[in-house]
Amino acid sequence: MIKYLLVLFFFIIKPLLYLYLVIFKFYRYDIVLQNLSIGFPNISLEEKQKIANQFFKNFLHYIQETLQLVFISQRKLEKKISVVENTAFNNLKSEKHGAIVLTAHFFNWEYAGIIVGIKIEQPMQVVYKTLSNSFFDKLLIRIRTRFGNRATTMENTARSMINGVDENLVTCFLADQTPMINPKTPFREFLNKNVPFFDGYSKIAAKLDLPIYYGDIEKNNNQYIVTFTQIDKKEDIVNEYITLLESSIKKHPETWLWTHRRFKRAK
Repeated sequence: MIKYLLVLFFFIIKPLLYLYLVIFKFYRYDIVLQNLSIGFPNISLEEKQKIANQFFKNFLHYIQETLQLVFISQRKLEKKISVVENTAFNNLKSEKHGAIVLTAHFFNWEYAGIIVGIKIEQPMQVVYKTLSNSFFDKLLIRIRTRFGNRATTMENTARSMINGVDENLVTCFLADQTPMINPKTPFREFLNKNVPFFDGYSKIAAKLDLPIYYGDIEKNNNQYIVTFTQIDKKEDIVNEYITLLESSIKKHPETWLWTHRRFKRAK
């Protein structure tokens, strides 16, 4: 009963939150516009504000949808999100020693992780960063594992991947996050800035000889479509990921998480 009340409560206050986020511009609105100015320097302020306003609508919808994952049925979930069954996805499903999936913070990445885990019919784990708030940390772990996926922390990822080779374990990374910087951290050109990127997955892929796939998440009204592309391991994997990521952002900028301070460690 409590879970239904939680969603109902959010549904009631959603218009007020939109006023708070967009009309009164209290939550990182300036950061969103700043990030959009970096990523899209040639568009007008009016266009940036239009993208920002649509982003915040999507952001609130994401929160509502994610709360619904506490109790939504698989049948209803499959009506909300689908996977394009192209060559790359069929290859992913048939991998015999596991694989790596790289995606990003496109709405709704929680839906995408769950539906891919259901569709590939292989063990899948999602890599997450532990939240400081233990309540929400446990809630998100419960949501992410409810339909059979596993959740592993960044610190335990390499070990779990090595142990999971024999069971064809697929590991999914939200690879657009900002890493902690050390002397070996790679910097790459991304949306007109030279910023740091995670590259641990490329080292694990080489060590375990795992194929790598990119998952694009596209929102069409309130429906989502996941489309896979296989990344060529002969090329620089991080660069290949960034090229695909930028293409996705430029195609549907209002669905990427612009509230992140993604350029704070730019050179």
